[in-house]
Amino acid sequence: MKTLSKRRNYRRKIEVVRDILKVISLHEGAKKTFIMYKVYLNYRSLTNYLSKLLEVGLVKKEDSQYYLTDKGQAFLNICEEYSIDLEDLRSELNSLSEVKKKLKAMLSSK
Repeated sequence: MKTLSKRRNYRRKIEVVRDILKVISLHEGAKKTFIMYKVYLNYRSLTNYLSKLLEVGLVKKEDSQYYLTDKGQAFLNICEEYSIDLEDLRSELNSLSEVKKKLKAMLSSK
């Protein structure tokens, strides 16, 4: 499994969801405050995400702990595959960009 998204000013929602699910999965359940610090979210944002994840059945809450459901684990697995595929695609695009630069250079040189 890849590491959590590094803290940055902007993360896509799917990255935030993946990070939340990953923390819960790696620790086989986690309290809200623990998740909050691990995924670099403020309390309000995390509460909103967890409410949505509970609503769609990706996590369940028992006492004060959050756990991944089977659906949540399946989502996390697919999300990890997506992240790997996306990184591979970015790498391919970078390679194509380099080839394009070489072609342009060949056209402009004598």
